[in-house]
Amino acid sequence: GHRDRGCRWWCKVHNAVCHDSPDPVCIVSAMESADEDEGWASVSREEWLRKLDSADLFESDIHNVVLNYLAVQGFQGAAEAFAAEAQLQPEVPLDSVGRRAAIRQRVLAGDVQEAISILQALDGTILLSFPEVHFRLRQQQLCKIIADGEVERAIEFARQVVLPFVDENPTMLPQLEHAMGLLAFREASSSVFGG
Repeated sequence: GHRDRGCRWWCKVHNAVCHDSPDPVCIVSAMESADEDEGWASVSREEWLRKLDSADLFESDIHNVVLNYLAVQGFQGAAEAFAAEAQLQPEVPLDSVGRRAAIRQRVLAGDVQEAISILQALDGTILLSFPEVHFRLRQQQLCKIIADGEVERAIEFARQVVLPFVDENPTMLPQLEHAMGLLAFREASSSVFGG
């Protein structure tokens, strides 16, 4: 229902802000994509509070949120201890938390190529199975090239690496356009997408 859609929207935006990239263009892109996926653009504060009051919240929901936070933040030992104490069966093997944290750190450090290499070493088919994730990683790589002021390299990278994703899935075109729009500005932060 609406609660599930709201949770999925929040997770997509939260992941863009906290996990995928602090880059404003990519965050805006994730928000727009999440809005399009869920079919709604905004909910008033009053509506949000009304729906929140009517939602059933169970202790297991809170435990799962805490476990998810620990896992996403890379606290493998704490996540394992919490799961044992709360008698939870994690949806994701907790032994993968360290690898996930390493991938996240590479992305946040701007080394998307290394993050992709780690992903492919873990599972050679994962990026083929999730082309939007692969596209987002390549888009982040493009944003970094643009932010570094390498205009010609950015155009060539977009043409050779990112555009094939759009050819396969034209709904990704607006995200590519947002990233390429940064080329019009001397500094990404002064763009209409920057902060």
